[in-house]
Amino acid sequence: MINQESAVIKGVIFGWRISKVIYFVLISCLIIVSISIKLSLFTSYFGYQGRVILSNSMSPRISSGSLVLTKEVTIDEVSVGDVIVVAIGEVSVGHRVIEKFDDSKTVRLKTQGDANKSPDDFWVTDATLKEQAVLSIPYLGMFLLKLQTVRGGIAAICFLLFMYVLDYFIKLLVDKGDGQCDK
Repeated sequence: MINQESAVIKGVIFGWRISKVIYFVLISCLIIVSISIKLSLFTSYFGYQGRVILSNSMSPRISSGSLVLTKEVTIDEVSVGDVIVVAIGEVSVGHRVIEKFDDSKTVRLKTQGDANKSPDDFWVTDATLKEQAVLSIPYLGMFLLKLQTVRGGIAAICFLLFMYVLDYFIKLLVDKGDGQCDK
């Protein structure tokens, strides 16, 4: 019976250590992505970029605060119904393609936000098209924006320290030896 309890306890500790590593890697990746979004203005990784949605023009499908994963495309690859990112001066706008005009000389796209009542007052050309949305993760973008603040960075560091201290206390509670934790 004692051997079974010992095996169960060792299994719990092993599971805890694995989950602690997963949490640590996840938080570290989020911090790295957050910093890269802040410092390098959406650096492309393998042709994909992360963009944080700041308005509700695409709600309810893509709400404000979502992280949208986009990929670089040409205007010929875009179809009606796709969500694209367009450069309008210094601002990037993500809207759905509602019309594709294709003559022998040029291809142009008409876009509209899902929550907007009327189409955008501009045509998208190959020069203004930036990317196409591939995946949207609700709330993660807002989390990454909060992580970029001083308070968010302190909270992430406190979370990592909490995980370390919790692991140490679990080792102390399980230890049946001479009162010292294994290193």
